[in-house]
Amino acid sequence: MKDVQYTAMIDGDYTRVVRAWQRIGILGPDAELGPIEEVAARLKMVVEPMLDLKLGDVSLSAMMKQQLELAQEYGAQAQRELVLVTKQLMYFERYAKELAPDYNMARDLFLMKNIFRRRWLSPRPSGEISFPE
Repeated sequence: MKDVQYTAMIDGDYTRVVRAWQRIGILGPDAELGPIEEVAARLKMVVEPMLDLKLGDVSLSAMMKQQLELAQEYGAQAQRELVLVTKQLMYFERYAKELAPDYNMARDLFLMKNIFRRRWLSPRPSGEISFPE
């Protein structure tokens, strides 16, 4: 899950997400993927437009539908744990739209600082994103 968050919020490298999905069994090694870069580019087309939306404008069900269509095309298998996480995200979406409709979680660098604490504490090359204090 952190691979997805880091990719979406920081560097946009969706090949990392595709490889993570292969590693945990969502995409099997024998799946007819084609080049990983192609799958990553298609995944990016589904995810990226949603990253600039405020919580009140996000539709997780629409995003999930697009991801399921893409998953079916590539023969992906849903892992039980990820299905449960998705269910919890649907609850989150319901309450977030009510309580914080103008909040954009995907662009909150303070949140990222706390999710990727070790990376934030390690020395960073110049030009890399600096997190808020």
